[in-house]
Amino acid sequence: MKNSVKNLLLIETFMFIIIISNFFISNVFSNYIYSIFLLISLGIIILIYGIDLKLSIKQKRVLTNLLIALMIYFLVIYASGLFIGFNRTIYTFSLNNWINNIIPTICIIILMEFIRYELIKKSANNKLIVIISCILMILFEISINFKLYNFSIPDDIYEFVGIIVFASISKNIFLTIQCIYTDYLNNIIYRLIMELYIYIVPIVPAFGPYVNSVLLIALPVIMSFVIYSSIKKTTEDKPKNKKINNIFFYIAFIIMAFILGLNSGFFKYQTLTVGSNSMVPYMAKGDVIVVEKLNDIEKKKIKKGELLIFKYDNKIISHRVYEVIKRNDGVYFRTKGDNNDQVDSTIINTKDVIGVSNIRIKYIGLPSVWLQELFK
Repeated sequence: MKNSVKNLLLIETFMFIIIISNFFISNVFSNYIYSIFLLISLGIIILIYGIDLKLSIKQKRVLTNLLIALMIYFLVIYASGLFIGFNRTIYTFSLNNWINNIIPTICIIILMEFIRYELIKKSANNKLIVIISCILMILFEISINFKLYNFSIPDDIYEFVGIIVFASISKNIFLTIQCIYTDYLNNIIYRLIMELYIYIVPIVPAFGPYVNSVLLIALPVIMSFVIYSSIKKTTEDKPKNKKINNIFFYIAFIIMAFILGLNSGFFKYQTLTVGSNSMVPYMAKGDVIVVEKLNDIEKKKIKKGELLIFKYDNKIISHRVYEVIKRNDGVYFRTKGDNNDQVDSTIINTKDVIGVSNIRIKYIGLPSVWLQELFK
């Protein structure tokens, strides 16, 4: 065995010992300590072998197809959200989010991919080094998420195995393959997109742990085929193919932005899935309504008979305006579901009103309702 391979195995042994120790003293480690550990490991490799960050000539071709594939992926999952519904993320775009989540995640991603690249390239794609480096990255990702789960709870075990263990195995095999055929940059870009969006976007499709685990396992497998097909293509695309790819890319981006905006609640209109039959026959469970959000002045102009969308007891309810009550301190509404015998007992203040709806789409939200009921 060559000395260079022996030295790389020693470095990987050092990393392995630290990573395994994290399973037993996980409360001591933090995201910034993980970054320091990775930085030290990278420093050792550079000190012994120097640094070579030359980009592959195949990088640009692969990156283009990588971005198109990710665009399609997000387009599909957020379009699916129209049917199954959305959940708001627990993160806010704040300074604390940057300090505690975004910055350390960026550091960990960049350092991990530099280390992966250096280990593979310095070993001249030695199979043993490649396999061990992939295992190291899998163990590292599992170890930094290990402390987030309570293994006395069956649901936590289920989520950990599917979303963390199996997904990490699939992802790191893909990243290792991509690193062998191209370089570190594509891996970094892929991971930044896939791992940072959860901290930035306000909503995510409400798939549940099972579907999420399937997506996280399947996507890297699909991406592996994308990379393989990219490398098999000729060096230059035909001009016609380039034009088609660019048109598709922009169309996909516009559609995804429209769907995301429609469901985010940031704009004038948004969609909601009906979760009960209180408004039958006008609308039923599983229908999707388009809500027109109103400002304070517009809320005071709401009339009897309009479909009111309002918040009550941490839920969003859509009932018809039964009575408009005007008082000195403001306008209030008494509501009633079309399918209910009694008028709602609660009087709604304008501050709890979201808006009104005049558009409904039958049945397309049923998968959302079924999944929510399945995971209750």
